[in-house]
Amino acid sequence: MIKLQQLRIAEAPILDPFSQQRYIEKGTVALSSTVNMIAEICTKFNAVGTITEAELVPLPALICTGIAAIAELQINGFRANLDALKKTLELCSTKWKLACYYLNKLETPETTLEMD
Repeated sequence: MIKLQQLRIAEAPILDPFSQQRYIEKGTVALSSTVNMIAEICTKFNAVGTITEAELVPLPALICTGIAAIAELQINGFRANLDALKKTLELCSTKWKLACYYLNKLETPETTLEMD
Protein backbone atom coordinates (compact mmCIF):
# COMPACT_ATOMS: atom_id res chain seq x y z
CA MET A 1 0.00 0.00 0.00
CA ILE A 2 2.76 2.42 0.90
CA LYS A 3 4.78 1.72 -2.25
CA LEU A 4 1.63 1.97 -4.37
CA GLN A 5 0.83 5.43 -3.01
CA GLN A 6 4.45 6.57 -3.37
CA LEU A 7 4.35 5.55 -7.03
CA ARG A 8 1.00 7.28 -7.46
CA ILE A 9 2.50 10.52 -6.19
CA ALA A 10 5.75 10.18 -8.15
CA GLU A 11 4.05 9.32 -11.41
CA ALA A 12 1.17 11.79 -11.29
CA PRO A 13 -0.22 12.07 -14.80
CA ILE A 14 0.42 15.24 -16.71
CA LEU A 15 -2.85 17.06 -16.28
CA ASP A 16 -3.76 20.65 -15.83
CA PRO A 17 -1.97 22.00 -12.73
CA PHE A 18 -5.09 21.96 -10.54
CA SER A 19 -5.98 18.33 -11.37
CA GLN A 20 -2.40 17.19 -10.96
CA GLN A 21 -2.18 18.85 -7.54
CA ARG A 22 -5.44 17.15 -6.42
CA TYR A 23 -4.09 13.81 -7.66
CA ILE A 24 -0.91 14.26 -5.62
CA GLU A 25 -2.86 15.42 -2.56
CA LYS A 26 -5.07 12.31 -2.68
CA GLY A 27 -1.99 10.09 -2.80
CA THR A 28 -0.37 11.97 0.07
CA VAL A 29 -3.50 11.70 2.23
CA ALA A 30 -3.75 7.95 1.58
CA LEU A 31 -0.05 7.53 2.35
CA SER A 32 -0.31 9.60 5.56
CA SER A 33 -3.30 7.57 6.68
CA THR A 34 -1.44 4.29 6.19
CA VAL A 35 1.65 5.57 7.99
CA ASN A 36 -0.47 6.86 10.90
CA MET A 37 -2.17 3.47 11.23
CA ILE A 38 1.19 1.68 11.38
CA ALA A 39 2.57 4.23 13.86
CA GLU A 40 -0.48 3.72 16.10
CA ILE A 41 0.06 -0.05 16.08
CA CYS A 42 3.74 0.54 16.94
CA THR A 43 2.77 2.83 19.83
CA LYS A 44 0.54 0.13 21.29
CA PHE A 45 3.24 -2.51 20.80
CA ASN A 46 5.91 -0.31 22.39
CA ALA A 47 3.73 0.21 25.46
CA VAL A 48 3.69 -3.51 26.25
CA GLY A 49 6.50 -4.93 24.12
CA THR A 50 9.83 -6.09 25.44
CA ILE A 51 12.95 -7.25 23.63
CA THR A 52 11.81 -10.85 24.15
CA GLU A 53 8.44 -10.12 22.55
CA ALA A 54 10.13 -8.13 19.79
CA GLU A 55 11.84 -11.33 18.70
CA LEU A 56 8.37 -12.63 17.80
CA VAL A 57 7.72 -9.79 15.33
CA PRO A 58 7.58 -11.33 11.84
CA LEU A 59 9.83 -10.01 9.11
CA PRO A 60 6.95 -8.62 6.96
CA ALA A 61 5.78 -6.50 9.92
CA LEU A 62 9.31 -5.17 10.37
CA ILE A 63 9.56 -4.30 6.68
CA CYS A 64 6.20 -2.53 6.85
CA THR A 65 7.40 -0.52 9.87
CA GLY A 66 10.67 0.45 8.17
CA ILE A 67 8.98 1.53 4.95
CA ALA A 68 6.38 3.48 6.94
CA ALA A 69 9.14 5.33 8.81
CA ILE A 70 10.85 6.28 5.55
CA ALA A 71 7.52 7.34 4.03
CA GLU A 72 6.77 9.50 7.09
CA LEU A 73 10.11 11.24 6.63
CA GLN A 74 9.37 11.75 2.93
CA ILE A 75 5.95 13.24 3.67
CA ASN A 76 6.81 15.50 6.62
CA GLY A 77 10.57 15.96 6.33
CA PHE A 78 12.20 17.04 9.56
CA ARG A 79 8.78 17.63 11.16
CA ALA A 80 8.18 13.88 11.01
CA ASN A 81 7.19 12.14 14.23
CA LEU A 82 9.17 8.92 14.05
CA ASP A 83 9.34 8.07 17.77
CA ALA A 84 7.00 5.05 17.79
CA LEU A 85 8.31 3.65 14.52
CA LYS A 86 11.95 4.06 15.58
CA LYS A 87 11.37 2.47 18.97
CA THR A 88 9.77 -0.58 17.34
CA LEU A 89 12.71 -0.85 14.94
CA GLU A 90 15.15 -0.54 17.84
CA LEU A 91 13.38 -3.29 19.78
CA CYS A 92 13.48 -5.58 16.75
CA SER A 93 17.11 -4.85 15.87
CA THR A 94 18.41 -7.60 18.18
CA LYS A 95 16.76 -10.26 16.02
CA TRP A 96 16.44 -8.61 12.62
CA LYS A 97 19.51 -6.85 11.18
CA LEU A 98 17.18 -5.29 8.62
CA ALA A 99 15.89 -3.08 11.44
CA CYS A 100 19.38 -1.58 11.71
CA TYR A 101 19.31 -0.90 7.97
CA TYR A 102 16.08 1.11 8.32
CA LEU A 103 17.39 2.95 11.39
CA ASN A 104 20.54 3.91 9.46
CA LYS A 105 18.44 5.15 6.52
CA LEU A 106 16.46 7.34 8.91
CA GLU A 107 19.69 8.87 10.22
CA THR A 108 20.82 9.85 6.71
CA PRO A 109 17.86 11.83 5.36
CA GLU A 110 19.50 12.76 2.06
CA THR A 111 19.39 9.12 0.94
CA THR A 112 16.00 8.52 2.57
CA LEU A 113 14.27 11.10 0.41
CA GLU A 114 14.93 8.99 -2.66
CA MET A 115 12.35 6.28 -3.24
CA ASP A 116 13.65 2.74 -2.78
